[in-house]
Amino acid sequence: MIQHFAIRTHLLTLTERRTVLCHYCVIYSAIDVFGAMPPSSIRPLHIAEYLRLRGREAPIQANREVSLLSVIFSFGLQWGYVERNPCTGVRRHTEKGRDRYITDEEFVAVQNIAGDFLSAMMEFAYITAMRKSDILTLRLDQITAEGVFVRQGKTSKRQLFTWIADLRCGVDRAKSLPRPVRGLHLFCNRRGQPYTVTGFNAMWNRVQVKWGIRS
Repeated sequence: MIQHFAIRTHLLTLTERRTVLCHYCVIYSAIDVFGAMPPSSIRPLHIAEYLRLRGREAPIQANREVSLLSVIFSFGLQWGYVERNPCTGVRRHTEKGRDRYITDEEFVAVQNIAGDFLSAMMEFAYITAMRKSDILTLRLDQITAEGVFVRQGKTSKRQLFTWIADLRCGVDRAKSLPRPVRGLHLFCNRRGQPYTVTGFNAMWNRVQVKWGIRS
């Protein structure tokens, strides 16, 4: 069912596509759990238990993964794989609400004024949902035939973002940026060194000022 869904994302709404692009790579933690189960055998109690166990380490990410599973099961209903969506009615982890949702139009508008480097980084972050610090320190040798391998700086958890078309495009775009021959990182400065968090924040703050003026 998941494979069927993966090749038919053109049927999704804009909001659903954003959910898929941001979290498709990390859905494999859910596939590891449910992959061997027939879709029709997955019940709400299984989803609730997954949320509980996954939530011990990453409660917000667990919510996102179940949101994507819910989208997949919704299409599974239409395609005859299942007769109900087991994610429906399952209580998610509590999240602190953010002030405002950033629309797709605003995201693109910021990319347009951010310049090639920050625009490429925004796209990569949008696809992978990786932390800023992990993106800044991502080395080229972490990009393999299997995908993009990351050891998260905050949790030390190892994670493999397997290749999908959008991830491939994001990596190719980042690699096409001007870089010194000896640059070892996917995103690096003119000296071939990774940007520090302070250096990146300074660039990002300038974009925020531009956006504030134009808005």
